[in-house]
Amino acid sequence: MAPVAYGPTSGSQAFDIGISIPAGVPRPGARQPGAAAARRYLFCTTAVHRVQASTDAENAAERAAPVRAGFTEEGLLRGAQWRAGGFRDLVGYARLRTGA
Repeated sequence: MAPVAYGPTSGSQAFDIGISIPAGVPRPGARQPGAAAARRYLFCTTAVHRVQASTDAENAAERAAPVRAGFTEEGLLRGAQWRAGGFRDLVGYARLRTGA
């Protein structure tokens, strides 16, 4: 989790959450409650209004995780990530304290 500033005041701060699993690490079939748990934790322990996340645009399974956690897809972040020798697109998601 990392804070992101969208303006000069603390009310303009969001948190960006993410998970990174290194190549070669086994990925068990069980779903983890990571995004939903992080969202609940941040809304319970901070005054933040927005929690956001991004996923690789080409990974359908990874893209479904934030939606299951109650996040809304907001759009494509073109060429935002350098990976495997090239720039990759990400899809941005967010959840607001108001539930939107």
